[in-house]
Formats: sequence, C-alpha cells, structure tokens
Amino acid sequence: MISKIYLIHHSHTDLGYTHPQPTVRFLQQRFIDEALALIEATSGFGDGAQAKWTCETLFPVCDWLEQASERDLKQFVSAERAGFIEVTACWGVMTQSAPLRAWDFMMEKVEWLRREFGFTIRSAMHSDINGVPWALPEILNAHGITRFSMAINEHFGKSSLPRPRPYRWHGAAGSALDVWNGLHYNANQFFGIPYGIDLAREGVQRLEEWLAGNGYNQDFLFFQVTRPDFNDNGGPDARLPQFVRDWNTAGLSPRMEIVTLSGFFDAINGTFENAPQITGEWTDFWNFGAASTPYESSLNRQVYHMLADIDAVCERLPGPVADRARQHAGQALENAVAYDEHTWGGDRSVTAPFNDASRCGLHYKKHFALEAQVQARIARAEALRHLSSEASSHLAGPHMMVVNTLPAARREVIDIPVEWLRVDICPTVSHQHRMQYLPVQFPDLGIPLPEFPVPENFQGADFVRLEIDVPAGGEVMIPGPEIFARGRAQRTSAPQTANRVENTRFAVELDPATGGLRSLLDKKSGREWLVSDPLSPFGIPVHEAPRGGLRSDIHPTPDWTKFMGYKGWTTDWEADREAMVRSRPAEVLTCGERIRIRQHLASPHAEGGMLEILLDEALDYLLVSVTVDFRWDSRPCAWYVPFEFAIDDPAFDYENCGKIVRLGRDQVPNANMDYQTVQDWVRVSGKSGSVTIIPQDTPIASMGGFFFGRLTNATHPRRPLVAAWLHSNYWDTNYAASCLGPFTARFAVRADGSVSDGASTAFAAEINHPLILQPVFH
Repeated sequence: MISKIYLIHHSHTDLGYTHPQPTVRFLQQRFIDEALALIEATSGFGDGAQAKWTCETLFPVCDWLEQASERDLKQFVSAERAGFIEVTACWGVMTQSAPLRAWDFMMEKVEWLRREFGFTIRSAMHSDINGVPWALPEILNAHGITRFSMAINEHFGKSSLPRPRPYRWHGAAGSALDVWNGLHYNANQFFGIPYGIDLAREGVQRLEEWLAGNGYNQDFLFFQVTRPDFNDNGGPDARLPQFVRDWNTAGLSPRMEIVTLSGFFDAINGTFENAPQITGEWTDFWNFGAASTPYESSLNRQVYHMLADIDAVCERLPGPVADRARQHAGQALENAVAYDEHTWGGDRSVTAPFNDASRCGLHYKKHFALEAQVQARIARAEALRHLSSEASSHLAGPHMMVVNTLPAARREVIDIPVEWLRVDICPTVSHQHRMQYLPVQFPDLGIPLPEFPVPENFQGADFVRLEIDVPAGGEVMIPGPEIFARGRAQRTSAPQTANRVENTRFAVELDPATGGLRSLLDKKSGREWLVSDPLSPFGIPVHEAPRGGLRSDIHPTPDWTKFMGYKGWTTDWEADREAMVRSRPAEVLTCGERIRIRQHLASPHAEGGMLEILLDEALDYLLVSVTVDFRWDSRPCAWYVPFEFAIDDPAFDYENCGKIVRLGRDQVPNANMDYQTVQDWVRVSGKSGSVTIIPQDTPIASMGGFFFGRLTNATHPRRPLVAAWLHSNYWDTNYAASCLGPFTARFAVRADGSVSDGASTAFAAEINHPLILQPVFH
C-alpha cells in the first residue's frame, strides 16, 4: 500500500526538440524566473505543498547565472540553500557519444558552481535517454555525487531494468550509485496530477493496482512532474502546489509532497541497502541519432582527439600563450558537448523536414559540431605556432617540427609533403592555419630560395619519407637539408587495373563480382583473416530498409493518451538489404611504399560510392576508407559497412567512455545488444585470433549481425562481423530525416591475434593522435 507520493517538479530539457536550440535556452532561463516566483508565492503553503524546483540539467542554470540580476541571484542562492531549488549534476541529457572528456567538462561546471555560489549538487538525473556509460558511477562518485535518477522514454528502445525500482549500480572500479529507475517523466498526467482531486483519486487507485501487478513492494512512489500541456521544455505548473495543498488538506491517501530530487533520495535513503545490485554498461537504445548526421558526428569525434593534443602542447607553452589556446579549446569543448546532447532534431523533423523549425533546429545541431571543429583547429594551430617558435628560437634555416602528443616515445615513419618544403611556403599564420586542411595546393610563385633547393633526386616527388624517433610528449626539429639527406622519395605511379595487391606484410584481393575485399592474407603468419559473404561483402556499404517502407513496420506509433502506451518494437520486422556493386574495374595507385586499391561503387539508393584499401610498408595494419554519396531520401533506411572475419565463436569487446565492455557480459541486465556506441575501438576475438578495428568517424556499430530493433540477448548467435553504421534515420521524430552528399568513414584494421585491451587502446591512440608535422622557417 502506497503511503506517500513524492513529486519532483522540473522541466525536461530537450535541446532543440520543441523549439530551435537558442529558443530552448532562452525559455529554460525564464522557467527559473517563474520557479523562483512560484516558490515565493507559495511560501505560506505548508504540509509539503510549497513549490520546489529541480533543475534537471546544468546548462540552463549556467545560462541564467550569466544574466541574473544581483537580487535574483541572491534569491536563487537562498532558495538553493534552503532546499527549494536543486541544481543537479549533468550539463545536459547526454548520449553515449560523450567521451570521458565531455563528462570531465560537466564535472568542472559542477565544481565551479560549488566554489562560486556554494551550491551543494548532490544528485544527478537523466530523463528521456535510456542508457548511460559504465564510467558514470566513478565519474559522479569522484565529485561526491552518489545518487542518480533515470526517467526513461520508451518511445524508442526500452527500460532495460524493471521500473519503478531502486538499484545500486556498481562501476568497474567498485564505485556505486544509488539509482532510482523511475517512470517516464510525464507519467503524472495519466493519474490526474495536477488536473483535479477527483481525477487524481481515481488515477491513484488505478496506479496502485498496476504497481501491485508488477511486483512493486515499496510504500512510496516517486513522480517526476512536467507540465501535462507541454511535457518537453515546459515551465513550472502553478497548479501543482495548490493541487497538493488541496489533496493533503482533504486528508486523502497517499499523502503527497513536493520535494527536490535530493530531498527524495534523503527520504528513502535506507531503501538502497536492500536494493538489487547491478553492474555493467547501461547500453542505451537512443544514440542512433548520431548516425542521422554522420559528417557532423565525425567532426565532433575528431574534436575530442584534437583537444587532447592541444592539452599536451599547451603543457610546454608559457602561461599566457597557453591560456589563449585554451580559450579557443574551451569554446570547442562546450560546443562538442552540446552536440553530444541527446536531441538531434525537432518533434516534426522527420514528418516535416522542410518546415522552418525543423530546418532551423538541424542547422543549430550541426553548427555545434562545426563550431567545435573550427575552434579546436584555431587552438591547435596557435599552440603549434608558439611551440615551434619556442623550439626553433636558437635555430637557423628551415626546419620541420614533429610533435608527439602521447605519453610514450614513438619511432615511426613520416611522410613530409615536398610541397611544404618548397620556396613558396611562407612562414605566415595564414599558411599555418590553412595547412591543417589537407590536401592543400599552393601556387608556384617562382620565388627562388637558393639556400634550400629541392635536390634533383626528389624533383617530382610527392613526399619525403623518413624514420624518426620522437620523445614522449615532446618534439624534434629536423633541418631542411637533413630531411632530404635522411629521406627517400615517394612518387605516385600511373594507376593500374588489378584486383590483387600485396606488400611484404599483406596480400589483399577484391572480389571481382562484388567489389568487396575477399582475402586478407597475413604473409608473416600465413593466416587468412576473411570470410566472403556475397550479401554483405567486406567493406561494401549495405543499404537496409523495412520491407513495408514505413517506420511503423519497426516500431508502431505510441498511444500517448494512455499510461505506458508504448507499442514496443516489432522484433520480427522484415528488412531488405542490398549491397552496393562495383561500377568499374578496380584500380591500383602507388606512391612509393604506399599502395592503394580503389573500387568505385554504385547503388540505386545513392549517387555512388567507393571502397579504398591502403597497404603501407611502414604499417602492420590496413587503412580502410568507405565513401557513400548520399541521395536525399527521407524514407526509413540505414547504411552499414560490414567487416566479417574468419574467427570461430566470436566475442566482442569495445571501449566507451574509458571503460572496456565485453558484449553480453559487462552490461546491466537486458541492456541494448542490438547496437553499441564505440568511441575508440572494437575487437572481435575467438580461439583462432582477434582483430581490432578503430572507427575514426562512425560512433555506432552492430556486433555479430544486422540487429536493429530485434532486442537480441547474450545467447543470440552472432557472426564474427562488425557492422559500422554509416547512416540511419529509422525513428519517426527527433533526428535528421536524411542526409545529402558524400561522406567518408575511415577505419584502421589490425589483424594480429592480440586480445590485449592495452594493445587495442595503444593502437587507437596511435591512430587518433598521429605525429604532427609543422614547417618552421626563419
């Protein structure tokens, strides 16, 4: 029997769903003003009825604080200290694309608010989103936050764990969170709260019957209360305090009380002592929105790697110089975090993709990634410019600076474009910024530089290749003449037609029928690593669509007029899959020790495409790039890149937010096993060896097959296949309806049999943080 209902009054922050992003940020600031006014207006309400307000996310609080008057600020601080307003810990409602650096940014905001305003910030919450990274217990515990609330929207996906229920969720290193896995954040409206006493009386009776039938054994209930007439990005509901006052004054049961999130956790603290213990990644069903804007998602992934490089360079710069670079890096980081927030489009972005709100919201969503990329490039270029000036202050003549941003020494082969060593490359800031965007062609100005001519044996070469040692977190300066003395010319040969190429380490062969890679032979071990499937050829993009041509073929539309009115997924939905086909014979391009085999592709669903495999004598892995030139089509579809290997009884491991997850083992019960967010690497392993893949541009992959919407589990048979997501627009709301133009996804594939997490992590670092080249002229 329920004796008390706790009510948490808040606005669900859906950045860009109901209004374009700047409008949402404006409205959320106004909601804080309204909440303060409502708290003051109900100050005489006793018996748990005085208004309280929980700020679901940090960004509206930070926005509000920037423009608050001194009087308003004092009122807010006073209300927070008295327990009438709560500031919770998450900057936004985040997808699993947000890496550890993004969460560090959020926790820095938490600590700043504590220092600057004295806020306590004891709890965190996520609404809508249906999964969070396994790193979260450790991240929050490190900042004194031990409580976490989930209010999952099952419009797409599901709540992995039964709800409403308390849980104690353990991180990989032992830290734990007390978690309340609650009802959808708008569930109050289905039980008459705060419509009216009579409706609520009937509703609570129905609710208690439903809870009893679902094994709920607590004597309390917790509702997150949002406005019934505007669930997402809705303001405070002035009806709620009066409703609670009337309910309690009438002596009705269960008693109701408006509380903050931490107030609720304080009241039920003992409940978690006997709560079910869970561990593992809470893999979400939500993040496929990152595949609806693949180009921008790729840019955003790159930003986090650039920020790590910038940090490493700034460590060696004078304070004021480093501070200027960090200022741009900080702007990049805030935009990258905003891009990883869970909303990709408006409520009509799929049904009406060309209306003003849909277009505007998608523009701003993409802008976060574009602005992050630009600011990160500015920060990196400026940091490198100052580092090169410091490092070369005692040197004369042209040099090449080579920077290693990793904390381990490296011996690697580098390719220096001869174009960068020519006389017409001027040491200007403009050139240094432009050279970040490769390839760059500079005009031949015809200005000779006698002291640094290009030697005759390098005339016509594209690159100078040389081996170099670079200390951990350091740089080396190579004089221009020494580059040519130590290096060897790399010239591009005329293209040839062939389906097979090899070097001293690998032999690869394309299938002349499908255009996909059908053989990857490790000549060192004699091991063949591939299996050939004509329906999903290795590296060939596969187009998938529901056979009925409707999104409702996969997930029927919810009935929003009913409590728990979700239809779930049609897990046996029929899919049509069609791989792209070769459009002309493969061609081979050689540049010195680099060999590229390139296959042009065609599809009735795209303007064209390409598969390119790169072999390099200096590398013990393959570089694979896959391009699809998308055609605008808002009908439901997805694109995948399949990588299938000759590995028996495969297991899958992947890295997300700094934690390594074994699929089916390191996940909370019933978490999503249909697709996963992969940040740095994914590995397929078995008794016959393993392969590590670094997806540089694509954040999502299905492991073991094409499983979208199937609700597979740990015992489901799986092929030794990783299907990287190039694009998906399967949902009926919230995400981009389609994308247009070419998109290239890059992958590094190492087939060496290693099953070491450390080796996979080091491989990812090598790919994501290559040595940086910077010309220096005096």
